[in-house]
Amino acid sequence: MKLQFAASLLCFCAFVAHAAGTPASKSPPAKPAAKTQAPAGKTVPRHFFVSGSAGGIAEIDLPAGWDISGRTSPIAMRMQAPGAPDKLQLTAFPISKDKIALASDDKLRDMLSENGKSMLKFSAETGFDILPLPGARGFYFGLSDKALAGKPGGPDKFPFVHSGALRFGEWVGIFNVFSNEKQGRFVQESLAAAASLRWSAPVPAAQGERAIAAMRFAAVPEGMTRKSEINCVSPQAKMLYDRFNDLYGPMLGTHTVKSSFESYDAGGGDAGSVLYMSFNLPVQNDLRAFVAGLLWHEAFPTREHPEEFFAAGSELVVWCTPVESRIKRLSQTRLEEALFPPAKSERR
Repeated sequence: MKLQFAASLLCFCAFVAHAAGTPASKSPPAKPAAKTQAPAGKTVPRHFFVSGSAGGIAEIDLPAGWDISGRTSPIAMRMQAPGAPDKLQLTAFPISKDKIALASDDKLRDMLSENGKSMLKFSAETGFDILPLPGARGFYFGLSDKALAGKPGGPDKFPFVHSGALRFGEWVGIFNVFSNEKQGRFVQESLAAAASLRWSAPVPAAQGERAIAAMRFAAVPEGMTRKSEINCVSPQAKMLYDRFNDLYGPMLGTHTVKSSFESYDAGGGDAGSVLYMSFNLPVQNDLRAFVAGLLWHEAFPTREHPEEFFAAGSELVVWCTPVESRIKRLSQTRLEEALFPPAKSERR
């Protein structure tokens, strides 16, 4: 379990250290990828709606039926096969243009090398190889937990960890595969999924507007209760919705022509609203940046300000829910299926 905790913690910290200018150690060149059995099963593209001025739509190919949880802004997702404890954890964040060089292949290998060395004290191995991630600009390594050697795994006790990093566009992705088999099907499918991470092509304005219009719930989802008032975690989102035209519109040179919302309570503290705002002009980067600054006061959502949003054409949708929310997850799935309709055989 200590190996699992170290893997979750150290990859991100190592990259931050490099981004801050910490001298990188000289790491050996990556060895050829180990020959492994090809992943089995059909994959389908899944989409993450990343909020903010650096946001967009990230795409990943996952085996059909895998469950996804977590948040998309910034990307911090967990992916699992139904009924299986093994999991793929993926974190991704943008790199500013002046620091793109810090995400070079050498830097990614250095980061993983430092991270792996920090994990060796919890590992049954005395060393490891940095392997290229097939099909991607990235690398990974694998270790096993010496405390769990010869013991059965479980939901929170994984004998094997594969950690990696990759570059896609101007973003860096960090992933960990926690598994009960060293080179089983889940590991191979997870490595292939991580390698597939990419930015989706921009959504045409008309297509995005139609999708946002179609994503509303036709009926109250099972296990939820519809509410008649806006319920937002922080007041900034409600001000954006209620007072855009008199407070913000004049300085931004645009105004809303139509607004509506859906509010639900899913129980267990999961309550919130989905806000829909239609503008007289297409939503541009300056409006996206303004909305991000107003909602979060940061580059991305925080625990105190967890709202996420997506814009297409002249439409803006804002998810005002807790970070982990069934309301948001179902709503974003409806938007995903409206934008990228799956074949009947692939519907979840």
